[in-house]
Amino acid sequence: MTEPAAMESKPTVQTFGRRRLAPGGYGLDLAVMKSVPVKLNGHETTLAEAYCKIRDAQLRGVPSGPCLGPQKFETVESGIFVLDCDWSLLSTICSLFAMELEKINPFQVTWYYYDKDHSDMANEIQIFFAVHEGKIVRESHNFDCDEPMILQAYSEENPIWHNQQYFDEALAHYRYQQFYTETLTGKLMVLRPDEPLLYYYERSKTRDGLRELQTVLLAKVYRLLWVALPLLAALAYPPLRELMIITAILLFLNLMWVCWATRNVGDA
Repeated sequence: MTEPAAMESKPTVQTFGRRRLAPGGYGLDLAVMKSVPVKLNGHETTLAEAYCKIRDAQLRGVPSGPCLGPQKFETVESGIFVLDCDWSLLSTICSLFAMELEKINPFQVTWYYYDKDHSDMANEIQIFFAVHEGKIVRESHNFDCDEPMILQAYSEENPIWHNQQYFDEALAHYRYQQFYTETLTGKLMVLRPDEPLLYYYERSKTRDGLRELQTVLLAKVYRLLWVALPLLAALAYPPLRELMIITAILLFLNLMWVCWATRNVGDA
């Protein structure tokens, strides 16, 4: 009895996953795109081939609305292409084609990771902002956690020039500073009350300093009231005058010590 031929196992494509990704710059990974299967006009192909065919045929526009099924892409040279794959990947493809229509080459875009989120439907997304020619062209783009990870982190393990790694890290610092200070989404990340993790950016301590100043002021007022109480008692009960005056002096000295110990609170 002959054994059935072993089925060829398809290579597993890494997804964006649910773990928090490392900060820094990412670029489109053509090698991964060549291994992601999709259907173009009913025929099996790869994401890279389908993308290039539609792009090179001069795309007219991008489908609007949610990508809940096969999407039609009208081109100048080859008519209509019908692309079929997972909805989350279709959404990303439409976003990349939208960049093409804006004369932005997605393969020259650097994506910077800055957050993740989840919904009550158990979905999770990884969130990036995109930079092209020094400008932030997308403040927020979501990649589904189960979507093929078509981005690859920029890393040069053995750079030719020793200082290159430091310039690369400085550039990442600069881009995140640009994001948190120049874009609405970045500013809202800084101001969010849940204080999410910020990369290469120090959240302002102004609100904390104001809170500390208020706390110290209340403590001083509280101790001042305690100084006033024995003085009032001394006036109300003359036999206890000396004892109350001594108590008031001790409490006043304690107030002076608090004032000295908290003299720098609230300074910038």
